[in-house]
Amino acid sequence: TDSADNYVIYSKTGLTNDIVWNVGFIKAKDNIWIFAMNLDIRNKQDSKYRKKITYDILRKEGILNKQ
Repeated sequence: TDSADNYVIYSKTGLTNDIVWNVGFIKAKDNIWIFAMNLDIRNKQDSKYRKKITYDILRKEGILNKQ
């Protein structure tokens, strides 16, 4: 669970040998957004990017910036 003043994110991450994922939902004021991100990786060290990529997309879409 991650949170800020205007949202709370509930998510679960996972991995196999060459795939990582981050799925969950965001509660912000009266809105709820569901997300799922799947990423093919070359090595397990790349799994650290799954959350960063997810959050970058949510920011770009304006979901993490909503008041």
